Amino acid sequence: MAALRGSIRRSVWKRLLGFAVVAAVAVPASVVAGFHLASAATLQIHVSGNQLVDGAGSPVTLHGADLSGTEFACDQGGGPTDRGWSIYGGQPLDQLSTYQAMAAWNINVVRVPLNEDCWLNINGVNPAYAGAAYQQAIETEVSLINQAGMVAILDLHWTSPGAYAAVAQQPLPDADHSVAFWQSVATTFQPNPAVIYDLFNEPFLYGNYFTNPNQDAWQCWLDGCSLNQFISAGQIGPDGSTTGYTTTYTWNTAGVQTLIDTIRAAGASQPILVNGLDWANDDSGWLANAPVDPDGQLIAGAHDYPGESCATTSCWDSQQAPISAIYPFLVGEIGDSTSAPVTFLPTFLPYATSHGWSYLAWTWNPWGYTDDVLVTDWSGTPNAGEGAYYQQYLLSLPSSPLTGESPPPAAAAAPTATPTPTATPTPTATPTPKPKPTATPKPTATPKPTATPKPTATPKPVAAPKPTATPTPSPALGTSPAVSGTLLYTDSFASDAAGSVPAGWAVQGANAGLTVTASGSSYGHVYTHDGWTATTSAGNSTWANYTLSVKVQPSAWASEEDCVAVRYVDGNDHYAFCFVGGSWVGFGKIVNGTVTVLDQVPLAYTSTWHALSIVADGSTFTVTLDGASIMTVTDGTFSHGAIGFDVNAPVSFADVTVNAS
Repeated sequence: MAALRGSIRRSVWKRLLGFAVVAAVAVPASVVAGFHLASAATLQIHVSGNQLVDGAGSPVTLHGADLSGTEFACDQGGGPTDRGWSIYGGQPLDQLSTYQAMAAWNINVVRVPLNEDCWLNINGVNPAYAGAAYQQAIETEVSLINQAGMVAILDLHWTSPGAYAAVAQQPLPDADHSVAFWQSVATTFQPNPAVIYDLFNEPFLYGNYFTNPNQDAWQCWLDGCSLNQFISAGQIGPDGSTTGYTTTYTWNTAGVQTLIDTIRAAGASQPILVNGLDWANDDSGWLANAPVDPDGQLIAGAHDYPGESCATTSCWDSQQAPISAIYPFLVGEIGDSTSAPVTFLPTFLPYATSHGWSYLAWTWNPWGYTDDVLVTDWSGTPNAGEGAYYQQYLLSLPSSPLTGESPPPAAAAAPTATPTPTATPTPTATPTPKPKPTATPKPTATPKPTATPKPTATPKPVAAPKPTATPTPSPALGTSPAVSGTLLYTDSFASDAAGSVPAGWAVQGANAGLTVTASGSSYGHVYTHDGWTATTSAGNSTWANYTLSVKVQPSAWASEEDCVAVRYVDGNDHYAFCFVGGSWVGFGKIVNGTVTVLDQVPLAYTSTWHALSIVADGSTFTVTLDGASIMTVTDGTFSHGAIGFDVNAPVSFADVTVNAS
């Protein structure tokens, strides 16, 4: 499926609500949920055979949560010389109580996502959020995690080649900066035996990204290769112009073997987690292309979400279980619905436990979203779905506090309070709250070595707010100008049964998740997408000049997009208007699967209902949103075609009408 993107997981983007900035506080000495605080000197984690063990050599299963914010707030918004708006994203990540609440769930590992620009102080990040300030903030967070008796996973999450900002998930780490990133991170944390290095969040590769079309994806993953584009996500580029979703740019990736060698050369001996391809959901080539670690401390990894191509016991049996017979296996992200009943965790968790896997759930951020969120507040109140189920499951497991060479004393001495960094200044403009999960949607066709098409989960995910952009209030719905001419098509989905694909619509995309839903809104039944990347179309391919009007409730996740297609010939040939990341909209054409952005405008929008109208008249296209004309585009590539929706995040559509114009 092609839209104004290179196709991206909706898990891929993790974002946060617009929390107020929390002031730095001194770290108190206390006891965590019935067991003693531990320092990094007490905590240890190592690889022994296909198991993780603690400092006493006892087998350990890690079960924890991801904690988002530090991967995006420091580099998001602003321009080439003043990027970012916070380090912690206004969240209490410098307070011990945050990690005490996690430990109370029987959590023993926390994953911390990092941004290479911010750590290295490059590509125009505001110094208040980069370099020494960012590094000290991460060291503080890791120290607090360790003090609460938990291991920290340091994850290279967001990267970008050249002078572009790291504001999105890239296919692979870049040779420009990722090697320097891991050299610095490994040097910094080399003395801490309670740390695991997660080489790269969610590798993915598409055939049209390769400079060499004959490149093998797994060889590229292992040894690096040359790519011809990257995810630029509508940023203000180094030349001051706003990019499209992707940017054509030749760059070299850094293979996982190079990064492992870099960490070991820095003197760091901690375990290294290595995820596979297809947004970390394809491990089919992991064993055949296994990297080499002279210290024998490799952990094989994956991200498993409902609806992904490897989200069944049969796939786990064939792909992941064989790896876990040789290496420790850690699933760095799992997720489910925030409302009961949950559907994925009841299958995954017992399977993972029976196979000795470690796992972490996305995410311990109280975002108000429908998937992949564990808590409703920072004190650890679980939501009714994923949160409640995961908490109960963890509490049913034997407690597994990690130890050093000997068990901790009966009464641990209070550690010296770790100073916290100066409070991050509140951005000038209060950002619009936009949640982000990681149930990451996947691309329609992720080229593996066997070129097996995949759905896009991302993923994510959580549209992080832009600090400098004040959202423009939308006019009331229903203010779009009335269209005239013969009615060619209309569908309110009222006659379609809930859970069905509506009559007259064709859906493409595995696990597409496009069905009619009995909505609580005034629109009655709506056509909703809550699966992975998909395209759906309706109407007549002979239509030429017409006006498409539709109500849309987009997701507003950062760097994710939902598109409405006109003059739709097929999934690889049509025009599309796209909502992107809660911060801009664009109109483009897709020809033989190649995207060309014809126009785009910054627009802060929210995940509420919007009235959209697209007039196709000859070679002119006029777009009206919520009663305001926002762009006019001229292009003569397609003279006729039906209508459609290109989606890769939760979105709903209602009241579709097509009138001749």
